Amino acid sequence: MSRNFWINLVRLASLSSDNRWLGRKRTVRCMIEILRAKKLIAFSPIAHWRSQIGFVTSDARPVETMLEQAQIWAAHVDRAALRLPISAKCLPQAIALSRILRADNVPHQVVIAHRRSEATDREDPDMLHAWLEVNGQIVLGNLPGEWNEILRMPE
Repeated sequence: MSRNFWINLVRLASLSSDNRWLGRKRTVRCMIEILRAKKLIAFSPIAHWRSQIGFVTSDARPVETMLEQAQIWAAHVDRAALRLPISAKCLPQAIALSRILRADNVPHQVVIAHRRSEATDREDPDMLHAWLEVNGQIVLGNLPGEWNEILRMPE
């Protein structure tokens, strides 16, 4: 598990009891968004949903505020992915977080990348990865290693 996952989990654990119900509500929303994203990926070509991912705006809010908001939602997406009875890979999680941040007018980008391998085994699930960035910082899906970007949404 990534370092961001543990940082986000500590943030969730530090919520007061009044905010725990709000946290649970957000986690359920993230679960629903992850399931919607899995359905979208399974039944729609990328050309259909590519324009719905990522968000660029000229919002006047401070970058730190938007980054903190994105990190809080990322923690809920991580938690929701762990609680689902089915596996939620990186792309559905990134799409789910992207939809939530888009609704909150937080500018972000979703990045899809691949890892070079001498074996070039196309069946290896660890060859592809997706993450979400806010202001150039990875908020969700930070994995170590060298990644070569395939697609950045929006460009």
